[in-house]
Amino acid sequence: MYSKFRAIQGYRDKKISEMVNTSQDLTYLLKNESNERILDILINKQLYASKFEELNDIREGLFYFVYTIGSNVDNILERIRNAKNEYRICSFSKTPIKSKYNIEKDLRQHLMWAHYAGNHNGIRIDFDIDNSKNQKGPFEVKYTNKEEDYEFVRYVNNISYGDEWFWFVKKIFTTKQKIWEYEKESRVITNDRKVYIKIRQIVIGRGFLRTTFDYMRNGDRFEDNLIKFAKQLKVLVSEPDVKILAYKSKYSNELVQVI
Repeated sequence: MYSKFRAIQGYRDKKISEMVNTSQDLTYLLKNESNERILDILINKQLYASKFEELNDIREGLFYFVYTIGSNVDNILERIRNAKNEYRICSFSKTPIKSKYNIEKDLRQHLMWAHYAGNHNGIRIDFDIDNSKNQKGPFEVKYTNKEEDYEFVRYVNNISYGDEWFWFVKKIFTTKQKIWEYEKESRVITNDRKVYIKIRQIVIGRGFLRTTFDYMRNGDRFEDNLIKFAKQLKVLVSEPDVKILAYKSKYSNELVQVI
């Protein structure tokens, strides 16, 4: 199973923390035009695939190029860039393993929530890839700082377009520096803008909980505005088996099913 972290933007001038602490209706958040990409995932069960130059790593698609004096370097590099631009990348993380008590042990999750889900003001969508669609992957990303682990381009003029180019580009797109290792990323590489998924569960971020909220102290029950928000997420997904979960408190790693 894989995970996609998405931030949810506040409604008009209201911050999520203000809405939570005043028990306001959180479902208005899903009517914010800024959350259109999330709605596309939930309703249409599809993720967006980006061109490599749209991603947040300036060294995305790094490779090393070996050439001889007299080679037409610009022409060769342009061929490689065109090949990379034939494909799109859809990135996501491996879903963290939980203990038998439903406690997440992998603390890298806190970084993912902070960097990709609006500092916990968002959701984590857990899913499987829809293998009925014509999609290549997912492929696990290899993290390394060793030059020898990257693709060395020597004989690009001998590479024909088609599958051979794909595997050449796949190696480039699935090797990243170790500073990104906390993402535990996998990727689908595709010619399409969309990657189709089967949603299994949705986790609501800790930002939707009051600072002093505790599930056990609250009688093993979440607050009404969060329950209503969870129900609206379920309506949008329109899949009866999809679970909506939340953490027992802002400082807990234990998940509990809301609905």
